Amino acid sequence: MGEMQISTAAVIAMGIAAAWGFLLPAVLWIIWRRKTGASWIPLLAGLLGFLVIGAVRGMFRVIFLRDAQSVPMLYYTMQAVLAGVTEEGGKYLVMRYAIPQRDHYRDSISYGIGHSAVEHYAAGSGSLMLYGFAAALCYRIGGMDAFSPGGTGAFLMEGLDKAGISEVLRSVSENTVFSCIRGMLEALPVLHICCSVLVFTAVHYDSSPKWLLAAVGLHTLIDVVGGFYLAGHITHTEANVLELLFDAGLIYLTWRVWQHHRRDAIWDVKNG
Repeated sequence: MGEMQISTAAVIAMGIAAAWGFLLPAVLWIIWRRKTGASWIPLLAGLLGFLVIGAVRGMFRVIFLRDAQSVPMLYYTMQAVLAGVTEEGGKYLVMRYAIPQRDHYRDSISYGIGHSAVEHYAAGSGSLMLYGFAAALCYRIGGMDAFSPGGTGAFLMEGLDKAGISEVLRSVSENTVFSCIRGMLEALPVLHICCSVLVFTAVHYDSSPKWLLAAVGLHTLIDVVGGFYLAGHITHTEANVLELLFDAGLIYLTWRVWQHHRRDAIWDVKNG
């Protein structure tokens, strides 16, 4: 493999993005708790709820999607539907049956932070940012020798042959300052927090299933966009633009729903 081009600026940007990804959930919770006096219970319910939901989703993925991988777009679409149904349906069950007494709108934000934190650390941008930074830093310090047995970065590439290591480093080398900034924006848990508010509304303030169905549909939709990117039908930039537009629309919708039930909004009962 030829020499990889990983600039010092890119390594620094990856380090900042890694720190952002690692600290983001905790910082969001600290700010939210200090601002609203939110309870730990919805946060913990979100953490534990996602672990159970993730296990159930994994089981269904093995059962129903095992034979669909030969058709990438079908596979990603089915994954998107499965994610939307299990995650938002799981939120509904937890909010309605496990913590029904937590009926203040701020609790829905707390739940969303907890839910997103587990996904963020376990399989999302938090872990990916940290891994990419560690690999880039080791390569800048020791080159390919860093990933040889006994090298400082060997643990990062455990089980990979030279071709696999080269592929990982090639992917890491594609990170730029701009892509790191874009990754930091992608790490914001807009989807999980907003959908938690919509599901919360379905549990406590609207007897119709429309907001639960909206959360399932919106979650599925944005995952389908990701599927189009993974299947090679759209570029990363196009996927980012679509996701930014989606996030803006989702935030607006969630704000309108919250405002409609503003009697329970934080600023109306903060001192009550």
